[in-house]
Amino acid sequence: MGRNWFVVPETVRLELFGGEGWIEVKKELSYGEQQRLAGGGLGKMSTSGAEIGLDLERYAIERVLIWVTDWSLTDAKDKPVRLTRDAVANLAPDVAAEIDRVLTAHIEKRAAESAEKN
Repeated sequence: MGRNWFVVPETVRLELFGGEGWIEVKKELSYGEQQRLAGGGLGKMSTSGAEIGLDLERYAIERVLIWVTDWSLTDAKDKPVRLTRDAVANLAPDVAAEIDRVLTAHIEKRAAESAEKN
């Protein structure tokens, strides 16, 4: 069998806060997803086209939305909350930091595995 030229959609479940919750993330991103993420933090250009701003909030939210496919998060009444842009934007800061931490660890692990193969 030859080289696989396309990303095979696979997910991995990562624990949050030592098992209190979880997120399900893509094992790897496709080229299109990588490009969407790369542009996810770019703000508007000036009218002259000479300046491009970086919108860190937009990038952080886009990063979660691109990588995370599902989660176990619930609201104050213990009802499941759908993974949406508004839900990500309204996360408690410590929860957002935990998602960022486990997601970053996953991305770094995948990069190390990829480097070992090459």
